Amino acid sequence: MPEIPDLQHYLGDLESKDKASRIRTLSLLKDKLTLAPGSSDVGDHSMNYNLIDALANRLVNDPAERCRELSLTIIAECLRDMDPAKIVRSARCIVPAAAERFGSQPFREPVEELRLKLIETCTKILHQAASELSYERSHPITDILAFSLVSALTDRFPEGKRAAATAISNLCRIAPWSINLHFVALMIELSTNLSHQHAKTRLLTLDAIVDVTCVSTICNALPHVFRQIVLPKLGRICMDRSKKVRVCFARSLGVWLVRGLDCITVAEEAIGKSPGALVNAGVSTKLAPAY
Repeated sequence: MPEIPDLQHYLGDLESKDKASRIRTLSLLKDKLTLAPGSSDVGDHSMNYNLIDALANRLVNDPAERCRELSLTIIAECLRDMDPAKIVRSARCIVPAAAERFGSQPFREPVEELRLKLIETCTKILHQAASELSYERSHPITDILAFSLVSALTDRFPEGKRAAATAISNLCRIAPWSINLHFVALMIELSTNLSHQHAKTRLLTLDAIVDVTCVSTICNALPHVFRQIVLPKLGRICMDRSKKVRVCFARSLGVWLVRGLDCITVAEEAIGKSPGALVNAGVSTKLAPAY
């Protein structure tokens, strides 16, 4: 892809006080940065960190929804096929900017669909940068993301809530150390979402709880937190109207067993000493680890 001529001119126009001018500039940039499918040049242009910094600033501070949406679209285009080391460099401004919009209450980003796209963009960055992030025991990007997802779990927008749970599961696999500082807060919000009206949300939430418990076994408080916060919420899950959720619950007990949690007691308390609960889940009562 050819370089963008007069890029500095575009960057200056992004600071215009006129909303129509900013939208026009972002639309022009989007057109210039969009390649036809199959192009081998994708990503060659996207190393201009000044552009990414400017777009991240639009994400945080632009009052116009259309400008924020276009900025996020362009960022996604810039990140496409970028190598992991360069992704990390770009993520140092993108993730904090995104987290500022969805990671606190009340949400700074009022548009539900944009909050969803922000979380999905952060999750995509995690996957693309996994090889760079996985060997570091602490990283600002993953620490910021883990903290912001606590608030994202409280989103009333179901798709946003599910995206947050999925992002947590991905964090557990790619940067598990980032979970430990926030695991109590994450457990509280995840456990609350176990009673959500949508089965898909309950399923992804239960998966995330399992993932968090698996990477938090070094925390001395885990057994207490599990018993006090998670266990009281599991009673309904074992008798859930969704077979997929019940199956996931039964498998989750197996995971907790091999991870050293007292799953015999957990199972008795969670199912209310109802011997048919796991049978009704459609699986064997002989629990096997899911990992």
